Amino acid sequence: MARKLVFENKYQYIPSLVGEQVEAVYAEQVIGGYKDNPFIESLPPIFEDHQVISKIAKYPDYNEEQRKLGKQTRLHLVQQISDYVEPLQSHILIEQRLSRLIRHGYKARNPLARESIRQFHIGFNEILDAGVDSSGLNIA
Repeated sequence: MARKLVFENKYQYIPSLVGEQVEAVYAEQVIGGYKDNPFIESLPPIFEDHQVISKIAKYPDYNEEQRKLGKQTRLHLVQQISDYVEPLQSHILIEQRLSRLIRHGYKARNPLARESIRQFHIGFNEILDAGVDSSGLNIA
């Protein structure tokens, strides 16, 4: 007999690799090249160093009262050190580079820019003009 998993109200079943849809929130951009680009406007803000540090840092819980717990329980508490993350300068540099890389890539793909629309239609027309093969797949 197959077992059926029952989730309590505090758990929600979300299948792996399905993704999640969220309502986009668009933020006003202060950098001219980023304005009026919905891809960039829907990204999180550009973080300053202290914000990156606070998002990356992870420290184990500590309570002085835990020193009074039993040996085995304290060994479990010691294991929390594997979750410890101390942000390094390299972490900040990687976040900055990724932020710039993503935004720069989206600048060239602005769906509202005349050049992007023209390029899309040129490419789309070439695909249509090339036709399809015997199985119905695009040739181009």
